[in-house]
This record gives sequence, structure tokens and C-alpha cells, in this order.
Amino acid sequence: MSYSTQLEVVKEMLTPRHPVSWLGLLAMLAFASFGLYEIGGRVLDRATVYSWEEVQGEIIETEDLGGSNRVRVYYSYSFDGELYSGSNVDASRLETTTVSSRENARLSNAFQNNKPIPVRVNKNNPHYSFYDMRWYELYVEIFICSLLFLFISLYGYVFFSLLFGKKRNLK
Repeated sequence: MSYSTQLEVVKEMLTPRHPVSWLGLLAMLAFASFGLYEIGGRVLDRATVYSWEEVQGEIIETEDLGGSNRVRVYYSYSFDGELYSGSNVDASRLETTTVSSRENARLSNAFQNNKPIPVRVNKNNPHYSFYDMRWYELYVEIFICSLLFLFISLYGYVFFSLLFGKKRNLK
């Protein structure tokens, strides 16, 4: 089976058969595009800050923000001989985050036992930093972005090949 034949089989399988299906498909494409934009932005933020220098910091205080498991973490770190403090817990510069009971226990342990924490610091402006408490989320976000990109690409191919794919006879 040739490559072009395989693409035709994929197009045939993914082509909606009813006008309402087209509306659903366009809604899904819009949702997937928005998701890719949002999650892709977080991935790009993380990729940017991972070029920042990692230093050891320590938790100064944790603040429980209510019953929704939201916390704010205050930390300090030293960079180029100067002492700084921060409260960002995400590459997107969020100051609060929702934590699981496991993450909360890890935070409490680090705070009570003065354990060092990883802090990423912007070399050009050391006041900008973040406590990288969820480095593993990057891999999940990349996986989700890949799936959304695949979905958009497949249905984009179907949509545009049906829209522009018919050859006209110009005689």
C-alpha cells in the first residue's frame, strides 16, 4: 500500500458523514487548539526557565490557603553571594499551587527539617526565581501537547483536503 493510499484511508476513516458531525469536529478542533495553546505555553515557560541556574534554597514558610489544598510556599536562596527570597512555585510564575497529600507531606518535611530545595534563578535578574516542586509535570505536558498536535494535524489534513482537494477541470 502506497503512502498516498494510506493517507486516503485515514481521510476516509476520519471524514464526518453528517453536517452536525462537522460542527462537533470544529468544536473539538477549537478545544484542542486552545488546549495546545495553553499547555504549550506552559511547556515553553518551563523550557525557558530550565536554562536558568539551579541553586539550593530553603523553605521559610508554607501557608495553607484553605480546604482546596492550595498552598503558598515562601523560600530563600543565595545567588552570587546575595540572599534573595521568592514564592513562585511554577515556571509560569504562579505563587500558589494545589498539592496532593503526598506533596504536602514532602513540603512539611523539607520545612521542618531544613532540607534544601531546588530553586531555579534567572541569571540576568536573580530576583526572578521559582521552586521547581513539580519537574515531572513537564513530561506529562509534552505528552498531552503531542496528542493534541496529532489530533489537530489529522483533522486539519482531513478538513483541508476535503475543502481544497477536489481538482477542477478547466476546459
